[in-house]
Amino acid sequence: LKIFFGGEDEGFKLFWLQHFIPLVLTGLVIYLIYRYREILRKPKLDKLSRNTISVILLISHLSFTWHATYIGDSNMGNVLPLMLCYMAMLLSIFLLLNHRQYLFDILYFWILCGSLTALIYPESTTDFSWHRFRYYQYWIGHSTLVMGIFYMLFVDRMKVYPKSIIRSLSWIAIYALFTIYVNHSLDTNYMFLSTDRTLWNLGFIPPFPYNILFFLTLGILFI
Repeated sequence: LKIFFGGEDEGFKLFWLQHFIPLVLTGLVIYLIYRYREILRKPKLDKLSRNTISVILLISHLSFTWHATYIGDSNMGNVLPLMLCYMAMLLSIFLLLNHRQYLFDILYFWILCGSLTALIYPESTTDFSWHRFRYYQYWIGHSTLVMGIFYMLFVDRMKVYPKSIIRSLSWIAIYALFTIYVNHSLDTNYMFLSTDRTLWNLGFIPPFPYNILFFLTLGILFI
């Protein structure tokens, strides 16, 4: 258990088996959601499915906070729920339980841009291999986010409207400005908006502040 819940290691390899397996499983679950969407629309099953996804997201979020506080570095750069995906987890729970269109407008683009990027290039898990707790927490949490938004799209038939992109980009801009202030005040790197962090090793993502325009453009492509 000490090793499982322990700190960083060098075992994770991008685009290797431990990367492809969760990607394939995520895609498979999304396909099954689409394939059996009519069955999932039965009231009792729909409620059970949305509650289950919500519980998984909540456990993932709380377990991350617990791990960062008691096992990780336990500094303000780890424990505040200001990373986009972890804020999206909290908002997705409200979306799944309350079925609010304005939340879907915001989260659809946040999740497809942010969470899909996190799945394809899981920068924060490159130090956590398959035998570590953080590997499972990260993949379960981010994959469930993507599954949840597609569940609302396919099963609950929520729609994306032209105004959705305006609403989503408006809120992400406000949220980014607040996060920039927090990063400056606490010397943190929430949303990867600082200038000297390793996310830019991706190569195709420009440095701050042009990265904000990059993500806004990426969001438009998902309309």
